[in-house]
Amino acid sequence: MVTTCQEQFCPICLNEPTSGRVTKCGHVFCYPCILHYLSLGDRNWRRCPICYDSVYARDLKPVKINHVSEYTEGKKIKMVLMQKFKV
Repeated sequence: MVTTCQEQFCPICLNEPTSGRVTKCGHVFCYPCILHYLSLGDRNWRRCPICYDSVYARDLKPVKINHVSEYTEGKKIKMVLMQKFKV
């Protein structure tokens, strides 16, 4: 999940990500856009269009974009302590 106070845009089509996928380097793309981009090469990977890290289709993970309000001085916020247990 990506939590942001800014709108997220796919760097390929410049729209809000459709079926968003995140790469290992942390960039978010539309699933159709990144699959099309990956299919343009003759190898099973391509360089990330943003940072040039290697991107494989098998490494793409679904992502949910959570828009939050931007906090300003004097605004009340509620903090919640979270813990992840070992499985």
